[in-house]
Amino acid sequence: MFQRVPAVVRTFPTSGNKKSDFSGKWLRHFFACIRLSRGVNSYEYDVILCDNQLDLPRASLYGVFVPLMAFHVVRLLLRPWADEISAFFEGRVEDRQVDYARKEDAIKEIELMRETAERIREGEEKKQGLIIVDAKYGELISDSGYDGDRTIDVTIALQSLVSDSKLLLYDAAKSRLPGFYDPCPCEEKLLRVMYRFRGDLHKVIVKDDQPLCIPKQSHRLL
Repeated sequence: MFQRVPAVVRTFPTSGNKKSDFSGKWLRHFFACIRLSRGVNSYEYDVILCDNQLDLPRASLYGVFVPLMAFHVVRLLLRPWADEISAFFEGRVEDRQVDYARKEDAIKEIELMRETAERIREGEEKKQGLIIVDAKYGELISDSGYDGDRTIDVTIALQSLVSDSKLLLYDAAKSRLPGFYDPCPCEEKLLRVMYRFRGDLHKVIVKDDQPLCIPKQSHRLL
């Protein structure tokens, strides 16, 4: 918008034939107002685009419309990326947190399964059947013995599911099984099982949504 600024010109006589002048003039400016609102605070800054009405069309085009269009285009292109960054640093924290209520339930279920798992294990040992030596579920770091703090021990839970020297888990999230919970939400999870069958040690690793069927000859360790 244009704004007029009044001015005054006046001469004051002084000693020594010198004069002091106080002058001013009418100014006509076309300016843009930049406003930033952050919560309850608002900031404004006026930017003079031109002081000549003849340059008004060009000043309007390059000073207002082009930057405004560029801003909206850039925001449209970068919005998905910005949302991901914002979600990583600010939001969705609750989605990444462990369900501690479910964790407590899983711990209680393990205690209830312990006697059943021991009885099944003793029966399998007598006939050299399926014995779960070690089972870990979660964010497995490597095949080494160290699995990190985002895994849980599900040895008892799996042993209690053994029937007639067989164990079958369908292609569904393992965290829904009795004695299981999700130790690393929003991360890829694996299930690693070390088991003994017919006196031989076996090992298998499956993804969270893959079925598990043991024993298998292909799992046998040499």
